[in-house]
Amino acid sequence: MSSERPPDSMGRSTGDKDTMGSANQMEMNTLFQMKNSHSEAGRTSRWSAGYNQTMSEQERLDWNEKYSRRGPIYAVNGTPFLELLVAHRPPPGALLEIAGGLGEEATWFALRGYDVTLLDISPVALDLAKRAARSHGVDVHCLEMDLDHAFPEGPWDVIHCHHYLNRALFRLFPGALAPAGLVALCHPTLTNLERNERPGRHYLYELGEMRRLAEDGGLRIVQHEESWGTNDKHEARLIARRP
Repeated sequence: MSSERPPDSMGRSTGDKDTMGSANQMEMNTLFQMKNSHSEAGRTSRWSAGYNQTMSEQERLDWNEKYSRRGPIYAVNGTPFLELLVAHRPPPGALLEIAGGLGEEATWFALRGYDVTLLDISPVALDLAKRAARSHGVDVHCLEMDLDHAFPEGPWDVIHCHHYLNRALFRLFPGALAPAGLVALCHPTLTNLERNERPGRHYLYELGEMRRLAEDGGLRIVQHEESWGTNDKHEARLIARRP
């Protein structure tokens, strides 16, 4: 998936990165070099296994076409999970929205006072998201980036990701978070197939998997649940903190 621009090009200071974040940058680079040779074992994203540079560009074009048909989304609605995240880490703070698409959540966070960076593979989505945010009187930084090849260093006070699965990122979160920073994830599980045909099982977490990945990556669990939501999807919802 794609992102936008590195934090320093948005005017965000890069001189205050802590030691842990700097030390993890080499590991980040190594992981990205490994991922193409371990596409299914190392990570599953919203794209097919066997991902490569050519497929990345094709997927970018596909998502551009999809978002062009949909147009901007001006409605901004929170959820109990988002409210819980805000309670654990109130604004202000630097917030990274991963695979944020048309930016509904990004705008919601910006309205509450966060300094939001919206990352996505689609420049069309980012343009529409910025337009929608400005209609609410706020602005979001837009970063076009492919997370299979790069990750914005931060430091981020909050990293939020809704319905995008990339298992390799769990090892990168601690190095990208500010001290005591939070990562918040929401994604369907295999149980979702009991009521919904999509997404397919390759794009779903096993029960308990999100928690295990977070703990194995060195994060401390703040909140974790797996249940059916009001959207009729069975989702894992996790908030974890960098120690």
